[in-house]
Amino acid sequence: MLWCRTGATPAAGIAEPDQLASLVAGTRLTVVLPCLHLSFHTLTLPTRSERRIRESLPYALEEELAGELEGQHFAYQKVAGGVVHAAVIRQAVLDRYQQRIQALGLRPDQLLSENDLVAVDQTTLIVHDDYFMLSHGTTEVLCGSLARLADSMALSADSQSPYLWDLRQSDRSMPLPVKTVGQTAQTDLVQSVFSQLVATYPQATAVNLLQGEYAVAEDQVNWHYYRYAAAAALCVFVVGFAQLWMENHTLQQRGQFLTAQIEQVYRTTFPQARRVEDPRVQMQQQLQRIQSAAAARSTDFIGLLANTGEVLQRFGKGRITRLSFQQGQLRVELRTPTQQIIQRLITALEALHTVTVTVAPIRQQQQQYVTTLLLRAVKDKAT
Repeated sequence: MLWCRTGATPAAGIAEPDQLASLVAGTRLTVVLPCLHLSFHTLTLPTRSERRIRESLPYALEEELAGELEGQHFAYQKVAGGVVHAAVIRQAVLDRYQQRIQALGLRPDQLLSENDLVAVDQTTLIVHDDYFMLSHGTTEVLCGSLARLADSMALSADSQSPYLWDLRQSDRSMPLPVKTVGQTAQTDLVQSVFSQLVATYPQATAVNLLQGEYAVAEDQVNWHYYRYAAAAALCVFVVGFAQLWMENHTLQQRGQFLTAQIEQVYRTTFPQARRVEDPRVQMQQQLQRIQSAAAARSTDFIGLLANTGEVLQRFGKGRITRLSFQQGQLRVELRTPTQQIIQRLITALEALHTVTVTVAPIRQQQQQYVTTLLLRAVKDKAT
């Protein structure tokens, strides 16, 4: 098993499982899991409360998950602007991992998926002896047997060669079964490569799976060192406790009354709802879905741009030189380094099934390819 210690005296190596407990004694410990059993999501929730995020997260992801919500473990990391990075794993699978970790005598402070070790702004490939993980961004993650690497590379939306971390402990001289892989991050020993990967991982976006009922209990504070500060805080607490309790009791009663009114409005507006856990969050999500459906049927400038904006944003190395709207058509003038980028963009737009695409002849100017796309919304058949 690969291990690495960071800090003033970094070290790394390959150890037998029964040696790990002595190697990591007295240090903060992070265990990295393969991403095979996890799904990853990025979403925006209209709340910053930790409690409300934890309560509403399962229902916000209900339509994206194949199975039932029961038996799933949800972990998340808040990012700026109300964005939440979430990871979902079945509790039974996580329990088996926990049992294996405890059998090794380990008590990790963090339990991360291996895709959290790589930068979120570039396509990265991690290769083990017979296993790979291909990550592009926070939610597009492909992993599996090394024999299926070529097929996964073809499915990746990014046209650039991935940045490779080669963690194979044997046969590292053998070529990988894909032709478009970029150069290896390091050609040193596998434990050296792993230590560099661990030392530079983006902690701000990593999702620690040890949350909720799996959270690690905080160490007890030594009363001897903090007795004076604790005594002063206790006095302040006792003096204001009665007043705070009364105010809190009044606010709770008012909050229960308002929550009941909100739930009644939600049930009246959406009588088909199966369950109501957080009506305010669920109402916001329903409105977003209605707005998205309306944008898909709109033929005006805002509707066309909303419908195609996500595809145009993933345009890669191409550049939009001009954008205009006239007579129901969105005119997009492009400049790209290759014709293949234009073809991929056209294919992605046609796959929406909500716009028709007309392509002007492609011209070459100063080692660049220039063309114009005319986009027109497909009107809803019901209208």
